[in-house]
Amino acid sequence: MLDSDFIKSHVFDRSNPKMGDFHLKRMILYPPLWLDFSLPAGVTLNWQVIRFGGDSTDHVFNTYGGVYSFIVQPNIASHPLCSYLLYVGRTKRSFRERYLEYLRDLNKDSQNTRRPHVTVMLQKWESYLWFCYARVDGEDAIKQTETALITAYLPPTNKDLPGVLQQAVDNVILGN
Repeated sequence: MLDSDFIKSHVFDRSNPKMGDFHLKRMILYPPLWLDFSLPAGVTLNWQVIRFGGDSTDHVFNTYGGVYSFIVQPNIASHPLCSYLLYVGRTKRSFRERYLEYLRDLNKDSQNTRRPHVTVMLQKWESYLWFCYARVDGEDAIKQTETALITAYLPPTNKDLPGVLQQAVDNVILGN
């Protein structure tokens, strides 16, 4: 059973957003991990980028899976490169199937979803989210690529980090 503090931390009132609702609890930009980044052998990422929303569904590939991410872009003053990577995921199913699941989660009460932290991310930045995806063939290659991306980026919405990184990040965040 989830405790009430966990549930309260994942409640977002879309009709009455507050500045504190948009505070990211974890944003770590750590260049040594960027320098260590490498893709699995044979994997090349050719990213497709679309604005997240129901109008974009037909532009999401329906025949293969791979890795994907959500980024938020404020779109202020025509700044060309102001983006924040929030989440990295993977799917062995088609990207469109996974995308449609996110669209369904967008309209759910975050307390009634499988991953409330992801639903809250979708709801908070709904009008500013972009869905980026890249084909990767093979279940092992997909998982290894996702792990490599999460390890390098440490996205704030991903709750499970690979290996010892989870403890290291917890120590940074909690000050241990």
